[in-house]
Amino acid sequence: PARAGWEAGAKAGYDSNLSRSIDDGEGSAYLSVQGGYVKGHSGESRLDWTMGFFVEGAFYPSIADIDYASATFSPGLAYIFHPGWTGAVTPFLQGKAVQDSDQSALAFGVRVDFLQKPGGRAYLGEYYAYTDSRASNDVYSYRENAVGAYLGMRWSPGFFTEVGYEFSR
Repeated sequence: PARAGWEAGAKAGYDSNLSRSIDDGEGSAYLSVQGGYVKGHSGESRLDWTMGFFVEGAFYPSIADIDYASATFSPGLAYIFHPGWTGAVTPFLQGKAVQDSDQSALAFGVRVDFLQKPGGRAYLGEYYAYTDSRASNDVYSYRENAVGAYLGMRWSPGFFTEVGYEFSR
């Protein structure tokens, strides 16, 4: 049977350059909440389709103009290379409404993920993502390439924690 179900989560963090300025970027802490439905790889064959639909909202206490709500749809393909080693290619489409409406956008792109579960509850993941975001005002439109890595621990079937790093350009 396919693994599918509802997910919910929250994330707190800090972005050091929200204005994307070359000099003196403005940073802020943030809090985001998300929820959605995911149909993951079933594990019954090496290749399987996946699907996700998420809604998210974020609050930036230092810069209220960038508070947002978004919805993302992401069908994909996942492949099991070896037990505990998977890869996935996931195109996505996202609509985003930002408090400063000039920054509201429609984005599309693709994400490539690799996940290793060496045994036990710990896991390691790496990813590359390309995003083409078309904002209401062209000044806020962008194309981005991002790479990242994360280390996670699954504490129970329904609860996990992760720490990671992302570099984008």
